[in-house]
Amino acid sequence: MLVQPIDWSLVGRSHWCVVLRCPNFEWEGTGVFDQATVDRFDRDLDRGTRQLTATLARVTRACMEAEIEQFANALDSGLIMPFDF
Repeated sequence: MLVQPIDWSLVGRSHWCVVLRCPNFEWEGTGVFDQATVDRFDRDLDRGTRQLTATLARVTRACMEAEIEQFANALDSGLIMPFDF
């Protein structure tokens, strides 16, 4: 199950009440976790965010390169004229 925190609050000095949600199954649940567990979860979330950001950058670059290539081909073929702008 893929879960993400949607709300959290400190319980005592060393535990957190965390509301979790799974977007795939529309599941929601609440649990109380110690600081070490929350820290580990936070590191996993950060790692996932970095991976998503890197993938987004690669896909964005690939799309832009494809658009530039298409534009250059259209210019070379005479399909784009000054009055198009």
